[in-house]
Amino acid sequence: MQHEARQSILPNGLVIEHELGMSAHGANRILSLKVPAAIAQAFPLHNETVATSGWEHVGVPVGTAFAVGLVWLVCGIFVRRTAKPRWGSELDEFGMPIWRCVTGLWSQCFVFPALFLCSLAQWGFSMQAWQQASGEHLFTPDGQRYYDWAFVYIFAGYMVEDFVLHRCSALMVAHHAGCLLGLAFAFIGVPAGFPWFFAGVVSLELGSAVLNLHCLWPKDRRALYAFMVGMTISNVAAVYFALRWTAHAAYWSSIGLDLVLTATFVYFRQEPVIDEALKLLRASRGKDHAE
Repeated sequence: MQHEARQSILPNGLVIEHELGMSAHGANRILSLKVPAAIAQAFPLHNETVATSGWEHVGVPVGTAFAVGLVWLVCGIFVRRTAKPRWGSELDEFGMPIWRCVTGLWSQCFVFPALFLCSLAQWGFSMQAWQQASGEHLFTPDGQRYYDWAFVYIFAGYMVEDFVLHRCSALMVAHHAGCLLGLAFAFIGVPAGFPWFFAGVVSLELGSAVLNLHCLWPKDRRALYAFMVGMTISNVAAVYFALRWTAHAAYWSSIGLDLVLTATFVYFRQEPVIDEALKLLRASRGKDHAE
């Protein structure tokens, strides 16, 4: 099949390569939308010549990686149907049903790390090559960023899913909104640093996985210790990856946003670890005094 190749350049220098068609290597279809002219410039492909009544037609390339997101969504339905009867809907200390701790594990421990390794392998396990490609191309017709886009679809769906299925607490809403903001900012605003953002997400999600294990078995000391050690390592790694990410930011505002988001996440994630450590310390002192 013949494809008409086109190229567009965003204001921040990102090149968007797309084709009017579909190939086996992940070429992009163009989703046509009509949006207010005031925000049309923010879209990858816009056409001012067809503006009518303050509206413009814009095109959004949609890669075939969305199919991976659909597979993840279908698998998630099966996981939820299996977990709900087994674990019940009792709420954990964060206001989420306990079965949600189970359904999150497969994405946290397998899906996100696997997508990261696939993306890294695509660039010969070179973060430098991956960073260069991310900084130069947002969409490509040859599937070079296939797994990056698969991660974007799944991670965004992973956050939105909770808004749809659960009545989230204010803290959880703020957390998920911050995750979505960080995802959009990393992918579009500081694209060359996206691999480090991706690594940071994987690190944070692995930390969330050990938290889920602790919520599932709150009286198991092994789960408690795994949570305390794993969450701390996760947060330290996330700070490191965030600093590597900000090294690619061109503006102080970008650096500030990244550091504020990371510091906020790390603070609220490390706080329960500190609380558990203090409980253990007080229990140990009480035991010593009793003896």
